Formats: sequence, C-alpha cells, structure tokens
Amino acid sequence: MERRKTKRPSKISTQRTEFPLRGFLRCSVCDKNLTGSGSRSRNGQIFYYYHCSKGCGVRHRADVLNTEFENLLKSYTSNTPAMKLYVEILKDKFKNKNRDNKVEIDSILKEIAKQNQRLSYAKELMLDGEFSVSEYKEMKSEIEEKIKKLEIEIAKHEQGVQNIGSKIDTCFDLLKNLPKHYAASDTEVKQRIIGSIFPEKLIFSKGAYRTTSINEAFALICNDNKSSNKNKNGKNLVLNKSSRSVENTGFEPVTSCLPGKRSSQMS
Repeated sequence: MERRKTKRPSKISTQRTEFPLRGFLRCSVCDKNLTGSGSRSRNGQIFYYYHCSKGCGVRHRADVLNTEFENLLKSYTSNTPAMKLYVEILKDKFKNKNRDNKVEIDSILKEIAKQNQRLSYAKELMLDGEFSVSEYKEMKSEIEEKIKKLEIEIAKHEQGVQNIGSKIDTCFDLLKNLPKHYAASDTEVKQRIIGSIFPEKLIFSKGAYRTTSINEAFALICNDNKSSNKNKNGKNLVLNKSSRSVENTGFEPVTSCLPGKRSSQMS
C-alpha cells in the first residue's frame, strides 16, 4: 500500500522562469491574485499568460508584463548622497553591535573559566576525602550544565560578530545597478527583489503598473525619474510614472540583498 500511494508535491512552486511576477500581482478588476500558465496554440507553440485566479477574464501576456516590470525598475536610479549616508549609518550600527557582542562574549568566557575552576577545585576536594564521589558527581553535573548554557550564549553572540561592511557595499552596488542585476538573476532572486521593494501586490492596468506603496528605505535612496501621471482626483496611481507613496515596512536584511543564497536579493 505504501508503494502504491500517489506521490504529490507538498508545495506548489511559484518559481517558474516565465513567471517571476507570480504571487506579486493583483487583478485590476476583481482584486484577486493573478496566477500564470501556458496556452498552446494550434501550431503547437506555447504562449505564457498571467491571468486572474478567479476567472474574471483578465489576462496579460507574461512577456509583456515581465518587460514592463524591468522598465519600471529602470525608472529608478540611486540617490548617491542618500545612499552614501545610509551606508555609513548601517556600518556604524553594525560596528556598535559587534562591539557590544564582543563585550558580552568576553564576560561569558570569564564565567566559563570560573566554572571550570570550581569543577577542578571540587575534584581536588573529592580526592582529599572532603567530598564523596556522589557529591562530586552531582556538583560536576550542575557545573557542566551551566557551562553548556554559557557556550550556547556565546554562539548566539558570535553570530552577530562579523565584518558586515563588504556585504553592505555589495548590497548597495545591487541597488545602483538594479535593472542589470534583476535581469541577470534567476527566478528565486528576482522574486526576493520584487518582495523587498514592493510590500503590496502590483496591479497592471492600461499599460502600466500601479501600487499603493513601495519600501520606505528604497524610496529614500532611489529616485523616480518619470514624470507624474495622476488620475482625476490628483492621486499618483501609475508607479512607473511616479507613484512614490511609501510606508514604514523596513528593508530586507543586508544578507538577503546579494544574488544567490545568502545574500538579494534584496529575498
């Protein structure tokens, strides 16, 4: 019976080369999510589309939306003065964090040395007949448990002690050359970049993308070079024509800004 069970994937993958934007798009009509699939023509050629998951009829050619998204990224360029300031602030922040972690590690190491000294002294007392073997074993067990917990604390602090400066520089190099990095990345990294910049789903309508917000840090260090395109109420709706509304979402950790694993995609 085990051998005859149908094997089903535990999770449907959204990482298809043809659909880097799948999971990040909303329908312009019913506000539901867009998914992606291929459609075979009569001559056997496959065309790929983003379409509404609820079947309301909205459908866009995937290659068009993918190209328009790359054009959207090209509309943003790095604000060099703001970027340099942000880099220095981040480096200073991590420098202070590293210093605090090193102080904590030194303190814990002293405590471990103290516990090891107590263990050595207890062993001498046992050998001299001051402690019974059972008493020594009980004390030894307690001290070793303390040392184990202290070593775990050291491991936690050591994770924060690292030279993050080069990673920050690499991350901001990605921002300075965002369209190039995005185009050269695989689907996983592309999706991490998209998710880092746009905290809310994108809507493609009338030949352009629109959204309600972008990542605040991204908005502060990147300039939108397109002119405004406002609706009748005077609100900026088309993102690649200057929707700069932002919200305090924070930026994805630096280690996720590098292509590949570890460091994005801005993932």
